Amino acid sequence: MGQVRRVDVHRLLAEDSVDQRILEILGVKRAEFDAYARRSDLKDMTPDAVDISDLATTKDVAAQAESERRIIELERKRLRMEEQGPS
Repeated sequence: MGQVRRVDVHRLLAEDSVDQRILEILGVKRAEFDAYARRSDLKDMTPDAVDISDLATTKDVAAQAESERRIIELERKRLRMEEQGPS
C-alpha cells in the first residue's frame, strides 16, 4: 500500500511441492488484508486513501502521482531561478 512506482511480483509455482500450502496461506492473508485495509473504517475516513487493487485505478493513481511530481519539480526550478534573478 502506498507504492506509487511500478512493482513487478513474480510467483514461481511447482507441482508436488509446498506451493499449494503457500497459496492457501496467501489466500488467508489476502482475506485478512481485505478485511483490515480495503474495507476499513479508517480508510473510509481518510479522503485521500485510494484502493489500488484494480489495475486501471493503479495506473490512474501512478499517472497522477507522476504529474504531481513533475509539477513540483518544475515549480522548484522556477522558484530557484526567481531567487537567483537580477540583483
